[in-house]
Amino acid sequence: MPIKDKAYNDAKAILTKAGSKSAAKTHTSHTGGQDRPDGHGQDLVDECTKEFQKMDKGTPVGTAADQLNKKVNMTNAHFDAIQAAKKKLGLR
Repeated sequence: MPIKDKAYNDAKAILTKAGSKSAAKTHTSHTGGQDRPDGHGQDLVDECTKEFQKMDKGTPVGTAADQLNKKVNMTNAHFDAIQAAKKKLGLR
């Protein structure tokens, strides 16, 4: 299912705000109503997931500011950003 420009740009903004450099580097979507293939949204989420996992590797589990979610190997804040981006994109 194609992704609306606004949904892609909103997801990009969520991930950028959470600290993703790869999301920040992606171009703002402006397809003129043509929409983007859903694969673009999945690729964005997958790339940011890998980036966050790499960034969060070695984060102490009991850190007061942000705990590591052991199931997904990233901090709760990064996990929440991935989930919010997926929701904007209509992904599971």
